Amino acid sequence: MSASNSPDPNKLDPLFMYSQLLKEILLETQYNEEARKEFIRFLRVHGENTIKLSSIDTFEQDYDKQSPIWWYTKESFIYSVLNKALRTQNIETIIKMGFFVQDLHRQIKEIYLQTHEKTKQTLYRGQGISKIEFEKIKQSQGGLWAFNNFLSTSTDRDVSLAFAESVESDPDLIGILFQMEIDPFVSSTVFGSLNGTAYYSEENEILFSMHTVFRIGEIVQINDQLWQVNLALTNDNDEQLKSLTDYVRTEFANDFKHHQLGMLLRRIDKLDQAEEFFKGMLESTVEKNLEETADLHSQLGGIKYSQGHSSEALAQFQSALNIREKVLKPTDLELAKTYSSIGTAYCMMANYTSALAYHEKALKIREEILPPIHSDLGIAYTNLGVVHHRIGDYQTALSYSEKALDIKEKTLPLNHPSLAITYHNIGRLHELMKDHFMALAYYEKTLMIEEKSLPPTHSSLGVTYSSIGAAYLTLENYSDALLYFEKALSNYQNSLLPNHPNLAATYNNMGTLYKSMKNYSTALLHHENALEIQQTSLPSIHPAFAKTFFHIGEVYYSMENYSTALLYYAKAFEIQAKSLPSSHPDFALFFDKIKLVRRTLGFREETITCAE
Repeated sequence: MSASNSPDPNKLDPLFMYSQLLKEILLETQYNEEARKEFIRFLRVHGENTIKLSSIDTFEQDYDKQSPIWWYTKESFIYSVLNKALRTQNIETIIKMGFFVQDLHRQIKEIYLQTHEKTKQTLYRGQGISKIEFEKIKQSQGGLWAFNNFLSTSTDRDVSLAFAESVESDPDLIGILFQMEIDPFVSSTVFGSLNGTAYYSEENEILFSMHTVFRIGEIVQINDQLWQVNLALTNDNDEQLKSLTDYVRTEFANDFKHHQLGMLLRRIDKLDQAEEFFKGMLESTVEKNLEETADLHSQLGGIKYSQGHSSEALAQFQSALNIREKVLKPTDLELAKTYSSIGTAYCMMANYTSALAYHEKALKIREEILPPIHSDLGIAYTNLGVVHHRIGDYQTALSYSEKALDIKEKTLPLNHPSLAITYHNIGRLHELMKDHFMALAYYEKTLMIEEKSLPPTHSSLGVTYSSIGAAYLTLENYSDALLYFEKALSNYQNSLLPNHPNLAATYNNMGTLYKSMKNYSTALLHHENALEIQQTSLPSIHPAFAKTFFHIGEVYYSMENYSTALLYYAKAFEIQAKSLPSSHPDFALFFDKIKLVRRTLGFREETITCAE
C-alpha cells in the first residue's frame, strides 16, 4: 500500500511510480521456459525455510496443468512469496517472478474483458496492518491510497470481517475492514471474479491486478483494535507523479526495449542488480549489433560511476566510444552522450583538463543539432558547471548551473530528479561563496523534489542530507547538523558500497562537526575513516585527500599539537598543488594556515614549495 508522506492528500509515494514502471516492463517482456526454471533455481537457493521442497517440485512439474489464478489462490508459497516481495519492494524476487506476474495479470484481464459488469458494486477486504501504516491512512483521509500488489477482495462482508478480526490477538496490529465502492465507469483498473478459477471458491473472491488507486472516505472505529475504512475506486491520480512517470517512459524509450529493466534498476539505485543484468546481456550469445554493444558498455559505465569506481567507468565509456566513433556520424547525439559520460568519469578522477575537453565536445554537438531549449543542453551545462566548481571557478560554475536550471525548468516535470541535481549544485556554490542561508534554501528545494521522485533509500537523498548538515554546521546549529549527517550515513549504509567517496565526504563533515564541539578524539576518528575509504577508492593525488589531510590538520591545530598540524597542512598543500590550478580558493586557505603554524612554532619566513 502506498500514500505519500506529503501533507497534500492527492500525492502518492514515488515507489508507486517505480513499481508501476516495473510492472509495465514485466508485462511486455517475452518469457520462455528458462524464466520459470530460473525462478525455481532461485527458490531452491533463497527460498525461506517455510517453503517445502516438495511444493517447489509440484509447481515446477505441474505449472502448465493449472491456471495462474489457481496457483495464486492455492495454499502454497506463490501467494506469500509474491505478495511479500510486492509489499517490501524486493525487486530481485519480483523480477524472478516476472513470468508469473505476467501470466496472472493476463488471466485477470481476460476475465475482466469477458465478464465486466457495468454496474456499481461494494467489495470488502479484511487484513491486519501496523499502527504506523494505520496512522498514514488516517492522515491521508480524503486523499489517494494505492495498492501496489494484487488485491484480493470479497463480495461477502462477513468473510472479510473475519479476516480483520483474526488479528485482534496481536497488540502490534490493527484490524482493518476495507469497504470498497467500485464504479466501473471511473477507472480502467482490471479485476475479475474468481468463481470457477480459484483453488477455493467459497469466499466470493474478486481479484484486482496491481496498482489499484482509491480515494479514502470515512474511517469508522468498530472497537479498540478494529476499524472500517471506506474506499472508492478512482481514476484520479497524483498529477505531478503522473507527469514524471510519463516523462520517464520517454527516457526509457530507446532503440533497445529489452534494456529497460536494467535502466529502471539503475534509476532506483539497484546498482548490483543492474550490473548483473547488463553484464548478462553483454556476455550473452544472442546476436547483437555494434550499437547495442556500445549501449551495454555505456550502461555498465554509468553503473560503475554511480558505485564510485571512476577508472572502471572510464574503461566502459571508452569501449562505447570506440564503437560509436566507427559507426555514427560525428554529430550524432549518442556520441555527445558518450563524450559527456567520459567527462564525468574524468571529473570524478580529478582530471579536470580532460573532463572540460570532453564536456565541451559534447556541448558543441548538442548546440549544433538541438534547439536552444532542450533538456540535453541542460545536462551539458550542468556538467560544465560541476567541473568549474571543482577547479574553484565558482562564478563560472554558477553561470553554467543557472543556464542549466533555466532550461530544465522549461523542459522537465517539476519533480524530475535532474532538477534536484541542479538545485543542489547551485546550493553548494552559494555555500562555497559564504551565502549559507541561500545554500540551505536550495538544498531544501532539492530535498523536496527527491522525496517526491526517488525511493526513500536512494543515495541522492544521502548526498542532500549531508549537504544540509554541512550548511547547519556552518551556521553553528550543531544539533541539526548531527541529525542530518546521521541521516546521510544511515542512507549510505543501505545504498552505497562501503568504500564509496560520498561516504568519506560525510565522515569528514562529521569530523568537522565534532571538532567544532571540541570532541577531538571523535573528530579524528571520523577523518581517519574518511581517509581509509579514500585510500581504497581514489587516485593518490585526488584533491579529496587534500581536504581530509587539511581537516586532520585542523583538529591537531585545535589540540595545540602544532607540529603534527603542520605536517598534515603540508600534505594537503602538496596534493592541492598537484591536482588543482593555483587559482583555486583553497590554495590561499592552506597557504595561510601553514604560515600561521610556522609562526606559532617560531619558524622564520620562507617560500613554501611543493615536491614535483
